[in-house]
Amino acid sequence: MNVESVFIDIDGTLMDSHGKITDTSVRLIKELMQSNVKIVINSGRIFPEIKAVLKKAGLVLPVIGCNGGFITDDKCEKFKVLNLMPKDSLTECIEICRNQNAIKCCSTPNHFYADEALKPFMERTKKTHAELAAENLMDEPVYVKDSDWPELVAQKKYVKFNAYAGTRRLQSQLEKKLSNVPGVFLALRGRHFLEYSASGINKGTSMITYLHMHGLHRENAAAIGDDVNDIQMVQTAGIGVAMGNADEALKKQADVITGAIDKNGLSQALSMLM
Repeated sequence: MNVESVFIDIDGTLMDSHGKITDTSVRLIKELMQSNVKIVINSGRIFPEIKAVLKKAGLVLPVIGCNGGFITDDKCEKFKVLNLMPKDSLTECIEICRNQNAIKCCSTPNHFYADEALKPFMERTKKTHAELAAENLMDEPVYVKDSDWPELVAQKKYVKFNAYAGTRRLQSQLEKKLSNVPGVFLALRGRHFLEYSASGINKGTSMITYLHMHGLHRENAAAIGDDVNDIQMVQTAGIGVAMGNADEALKKQADVITGAIDKNGLSQALSMLM
């Protein structure tokens, strides 16, 4: 297979939970780029977080972020595509979360807005992932009073919505109610959260958009990921690669399973593609 492009997830794929990116992975990415292979980051993160990760690695790459919510230019400077969530759908999602006493969060490409109730969770997360917080690889939310949400929905352009539930039971109830909201797609189901993008938008659809924009071929594309929000991306690629630490649902869809993130899995995959 003549590889023209490689799409790489960040968390659990390019970078481990301590914020570590191996020198070997960076070297192989640069070698592929020198061979005219397009390397594209395809992540659920917002733009400033992704920029910080790339800066840490000394890389300048095009980005698909927020689970397909935006696509940048190849210099990672400007947004070329924004896949916005419908405002009516967001309003309905927010109201459902309010009625269920769940924490609601909305992301523009550049900012993460969240209920003030998320503060304790974020503080615990910072302590758990101290290395990420210390290197500014975790973005600080803009905390919002409940009464301010209607104005913010009207003013901002959102590409992702998150609902945080304190229990699995509440999460299940939320998912059932949110599944009836038109115009949204469940991109990721975490331990206590649900992550939504606009209907018809995911890492795979935005990958196809990027390929079309650059005259590249789907059958000559590779994709590497580790979580369920990478499934569409891995299915779309000519070669879909799951990390050894990947969710079992993703492994079932992959053509190749490489090593885990802490066992040089990305380097193994990139070497295979060269």
